[in-house]
Amino acid sequence: MWHPVIDVSESDKDIVIHAELPGVSKDDIEVSVKDGTLTLTGERKSSVDETDKDKTWHRVERSYGRFVRSMKLPDNVDPKGISATHKNGVLQVEIPKVAREAPERQRIDIR
Repeated sequence: MWHPVIDVSESDKDIVIHAELPGVSKDDIEVSVKDGTLTLTGERKSSVDETDKDKTWHRVERSYGRFVRSMKLPDNVDPKGISATHKNGVLQVEIPKVAREAPERQRIDIR
C-alpha cells in the first residue's frame, strides 16, 4: 500500500488539494465525501508484466497498489460544490467555502 503525496492550499473562496498520482488513470481514482471527511481512493497498477517471459527484471522500485487518503473538512465548506480534475498525473480537488455570517452580539442581563 502506498500513499500519494498531497499539497493543500486555502484562499478566501476555497480549499484546493493537489495529489500526485503519476501512472494512475482517472478511471482508477475515486473522490468522495461523507460526514465531513474527504476521501481519495484508487489504485496504481504494477508496470511489471509477469506474463512476459522474455524479460528479466533487475530492479522494481516504483510503488503500486491501492491507496486511501482521508482528511477532515472544516465546517465552512460546501461539500456539494466539490469538483475534481485529473491532468498530467496530478489530481486537483477544489472545495468551495461558504460565507459565514458573523455571530450577533447578544447582551446577557446580569441578575
